[in-house]
Order: sequence, then structure tokens, then C-alpha cells
Amino acid sequence: MPAAAELDHTEAILAALPTRDGRADRILALRVLTLVVAAIQMGAAIPMLFMTDMMGGHLERHIAVSAIAMAVGLVIVAARPARARSMLPILTVLVVGLAWSCFGDLWAGRPVPGSVLMHVADLAGLAAAWCLARTEADEEPASRHLVLR
Repeated sequence: MPAAAELDHTEAILAALPTRDGRADRILALRVLTLVVAAIQMGAAIPMLFMTDMMGGHLERHIAVSAIAMAVGLVIVAARPARARSMLPILTVLVVGLAWSCFGDLWAGRPVPGSVLMHVADLAGLAAAWCLARTEADEEPASRHLVLR
């Protein structure tokens, strides 16, 4: 005997499924990039804590602590993207300061191997934090924007 005609519910079922608009993927990629830059910062900074070249290591430790502070800030941004806006001023000062230092070394003809690559990573981390701050701002009411509109 022939089967009874059934209604086709395919369209309704497909319409009810959650769709990915790419936003979640973009946020995940930015968070991963931020963590990678944080790991690079931390990996480069820790050995500097034990250097003793200039002034008995005093300057190296200052630079290392600044890089570690940036790495911690980036980890916070990756873990809690909603905090990216509040971290931007601190990260910006650190990145601009480190880039200025690198530019000064290059201008004086004393480049440090890997230094330029490190500062490109710094800029990538700042850019990722800025993008996360803008992404989070899209869904927050204007009254919650405390830093950098």
C-alpha cells in the first residue's frame, strides 16, 4: 500500500537551528591571537629577569617587568574580552613605549636581534585587544562605555 503523504518539516527544522554569523569565530580568533602574543611576551621577558649586562641587570629587569605586565594584560583581555576596553590605555602606553625604544635602537644603529619581531607582536596584541574592545562594544549599551568610545 502507498505511504501516506507527510508534511515536509525540513525548512522549519533548518530555520530553528542556530546559525553562525562569523562573529563568534572572529572573537575566538582574536582571543587566540591575544594569548599567542601574551605567550611570546612572557617567553621573551622571563630570561631578561636574569640578565646582568647593563647596570647589573637593573634596566633589563625593568623592561622585563613591563613586558610581563603587558602579557598579563593580554591574558586578561583574552580571558575576559569585556575588559578589553579598560586595558587599552595601559596596553597602548606599553606598546608605544616599547616601539619607541625599538625605533630609537634602530635609529642609533644598534638593533637587537628579534627586537623588531617582538614589537610587531606587541602591535598585533594591541590590535587584537582593540578589535575585541570594539566587538564587545557592539553589544553593550552606551552607558556602560567607560573608556575610549
